[in-house]
Amino acid sequence: MKSTKTRPGNHYLQGALGAAAMACAQNPSTYLGARYRRITARRDPQKANVAIRRSMLTAIWHMGRTGTLYDDPGADFFTHLHPERAKTAHSTSWKPWATKSPSTASGNRLGPAAQGIFASEPPASCVSSRAL
Repeated sequence: MKSTKTRPGNHYLQGALGAAAMACAQNPSTYLGARYRRITARRDPQKANVAIRRSMLTAIWHMGRTGTLYDDPGADFFTHLHPERAKTAHSTSWKPWATKSPSTASGNRLGPAAQGIFASEPPASCVSSRAL
């Protein structure tokens, strides 16, 4: 298993990247914002912030190395990357709470186990001999 401890580095750079990462995370229309939300869905928000810092630092390094500007892939990058996953994730996350179950469709709102509890007479197993 990989260690999750970060190595020591420039504290001023960490602070600047941390503030920039939080600004990117709060913007819903950027690639880094989408990446932050994907990571926070399964990890701690602070770990997601560190991951965004690393992504930003990698992008900055590549921009400095090649002399190009940053081209944001957009918030829908992951949707376009794997459209079948996006469809599956959307269909499994949707819960049809408002649809009627078979027991409520017939007008009977109680399940078979609960019907005996709320019947007009208690079941014979619940009646004690002292009460008779």
